[in-house]
Amino acid sequence: MKKDQKPKENPIQGKPLVEKEEGGSKAYVILISSIVTLLIAMILTSDMLFSKQRDEETQNSNGDSIHAPPAPHFTSNVQTTDSTDSVEETSHLQKVSEASCYTLEEYSLKFIAPHKNRKGDNNNNRMQYFFRCGTRLIDLNTERNQSKVELCMKKEKQQPKTTTMSTLTSNSMFSSLRVYLEDAYEVQLHLEQQYNVAAQRIPLERLNDDYCDCLDGTDELQTSACSMSGAVSPLSHERWKRYLIANAHVRLYHEEEPPSEQRTARLLRRLGGPVLPFACRGDSNVWLAPSRVGDGVVDCCDGSDEEKKEKEKKEEEEEKEEEVKKQWKLHVLALQPYLHTDSGMMSMLSPTIGGKRTVAGMLLDKDLTSLMSCRRVKEERLRDARGLAAMVKEGNIIYKQRKAEGWERYGKQIVQDRDEMKKKVQTISEEFDQERKRIIHLMEMAQTRDPFAAGVTNDELMALDNLYRKLEQEALELRHIQLMLTFRWLGNDFEYYPLAQGEYEIPLERVVYTAESNAVSIQEERERHLYNTTFLLDTPPEYVDNTTYEHFAFRPYLYIMGTIQLTSEHRRLLKERDELLNVNKSSNTSQPDYNNIRGPPVIFGYWIPDKTEISLQKFTAMDNAGGVLLRRRLFMYEEHPIMGGMEQSLLHERYHYTGNKRRVLRVPSKDNKNPSTREQVERAAGVSKDMVEVEIPHQYNTPDMAAVQLFLGGASCGLRNEKEKEKNGNTHDDKVSDTNNSNNNENNENNNNNNNEESEKTMNTLLSGGRVVYVCAPADSILEWYRNGNCQHEVLFGSPSACSQWTLERAKERLQQAEEALRQEEEKEKEGVNQQKKEAVNTQ
Repeated sequence: MKKDQKPKENPIQGKPLVEKEEGGSKAYVILISSIVTLLIAMILTSDMLFSKQRDEETQNSNGDSIHAPPAPHFTSNVQTTDSTDSVEETSHLQKVSEASCYTLEEYSLKFIAPHKNRKGDNNNNRMQYFFRCGTRLIDLNTERNQSKVELCMKKEKQQPKTTTMSTLTSNSMFSSLRVYLEDAYEVQLHLEQQYNVAAQRIPLERLNDDYCDCLDGTDELQTSACSMSGAVSPLSHERWKRYLIANAHVRLYHEEEPPSEQRTARLLRRLGGPVLPFACRGDSNVWLAPSRVGDGVVDCCDGSDEEKKEKEKKEEEEEKEEEVKKQWKLHVLALQPYLHTDSGMMSMLSPTIGGKRTVAGMLLDKDLTSLMSCRRVKEERLRDARGLAAMVKEGNIIYKQRKAEGWERYGKQIVQDRDEMKKKVQTISEEFDQERKRIIHLMEMAQTRDPFAAGVTNDELMALDNLYRKLEQEALELRHIQLMLTFRWLGNDFEYYPLAQGEYEIPLERVVYTAESNAVSIQEERERHLYNTTFLLDTPPEYVDNTTYEHFAFRPYLYIMGTIQLTSEHRRLLKERDELLNVNKSSNTSQPDYNNIRGPPVIFGYWIPDKTEISLQKFTAMDNAGGVLLRRRLFMYEEHPIMGGMEQSLLHERYHYTGNKRRVLRVPSKDNKNPSTREQVERAAGVSKDMVEVEIPHQYNTPDMAAVQLFLGGASCGLRNEKEKEKNGNTHDDKVSDTNNSNNNENNENNNNNNNEESEKTMNTLLSGGRVVYVCAPADSILEWYRNGNCQHEVLFGSPSACSQWTLERAKERLQQAEEALRQEEEKEKEGVNQQKKEAVNTQ
């Protein structure tokens, strides 16, 4: 304050006001803001994993109601069920502006190197083009991503006809093959490969020439020349391994799995190189592996897979082709009268549940479409599409009802149960701690470690032990409920609530056992256990596969089980035992009802809540047609896999290893237990460096993947192995198996961070287990149950809760596609008839 300046007066008291120092004011503001920031950080970071589902207490004294927990918030690379299509479409539209498409000649000029032919050739000015092994190609005829096809076609239309590139496009040796690069980053990666001396290059003329030139087989994508190259060829195994190691740092595509020892080992196990499928001309839904094209067996409904290009035809080959087609047409004509006949009960995978299946429908399910005309194939597809659409429409109505009432009917109750169980666990824990401290105090007073010497009775110790066991059980149940709420296993709106309350049985006659053993020792062992009255029936059997079951049952989100089948003698013995233990014989003079006694249950597998599979590869027994039926029922985009192809698993392997389909929550790391204020604020914002990602399993199916639940850790199933050991006397096979087991254990220890390897390790043990996948159905029931012979169970469960909105849209889309395909086939037939009439008129 200046000397000549008077102090300000307080208008109320008339006293001069004291001005605060500027530094003190700033310190005060900083202190207040720090306290507020600290409080916010502490609130946001406390118990981050479970803070997404607010711990609502039971109705308090003021009568406050419980509200539904908020939906979980995942990181940006997560895609939920309802928004998967929109998220993928948005991300793709962002890349499509930078995407580029090249013919093989254009790619050679830009990314490899232009070279002229040697002197002395007939045409010295002709350019020689090259192909780099390992380059990913797409076929415009079979590419599923239509945006890629549209981009390539649009580029060709926009090119002026007088340019060099336009000439290369129109005169390309491979008119349907293209190199598609996602963005500028991939373009830069491919340009850098010009200086890679390890990259193998071949003349473009050697592409698809029925001779395997590339070590990775990528030069014969449309032939079967490289089908036995690489891993399974003894002479080239080491060469292939050296090639992989030499290219360890070569990455042409940023979405692929980074090079690693696990990747190299998996590539060495692969049974062949990549292929580009062949699409039948008369039925674009049927794709064939190159090995099934031109092999003398017709696989297409129009026989187009046995037609060679005109320039490749020779006179003897034309005669052979005509003979093949002639025999095929005779088979089709001979089978035509039987297509309408009944083929027996159809699979529950088919849309019209419980009805009869015609021979034509059976051939369609088995993917034997070449035994029918193309028109009949499309008529059957339309019939199936109509049945599926009607079924999904019916199930979607129930789905909406469950989605609307899920919270009130079940969600609120499960939250209340969780809160009550928390209080119960807390009460038991306090009681246990109090009793435990009392006993410890008595032991300290007596200066002894023996509770009996301190005056503690046996009943008191037994009561403490029972209290501890009760605490363990209640805590486990509480953990189970918390996991279901955290991972949202019952749906964001609890639409799966009816499944968590029920037990679903399936009679034994509907269970398919695909590997029933005919060995005498196995049959004798089963008979002995079935008819031996001294066998202890009230305990689980030693092995699962030596037992006869009465029925199987499924408890969603808990376990899969079977009930042992009892003979009349078994029932009588159990009845007498129960009467001796529990009932006074004099008061029970009526004849005992043996039929109401059930055998003891056997748990085949317990639900694993933190793991799922997104592939249908393990459902080999249920759908031996290559996943056709199961994919069709799940409404997956990749409905028809390549018939005879060896690379059907690459898409799913990429999901497992690259994390493109991972759903994660970011939670604080446990290493830093005393974070600073700044670290707490960064944790709350989700940008902290000490945050870790917790993977959340996929609960629901999507158009491009299936969420398969795992049930592991059941009963032992090693009877067959034990019998073989007894028969062979622990021969060399046992040593080999022991060596393989030890090697598998070592490999699995090295791959602990790999979810796919972990699940394979668990499922390959000698314990029973199973896999369950949910599909849309108008009622909750078990549709199919298969035992695949390895003590593993494959369960297909139908529920209206799986009839989501995207499923309804996919069913409508498939129905429209089937109607359009049949309409085009009818127009084609009309054109053919008109053409025949014109030719007849011209002949006359």
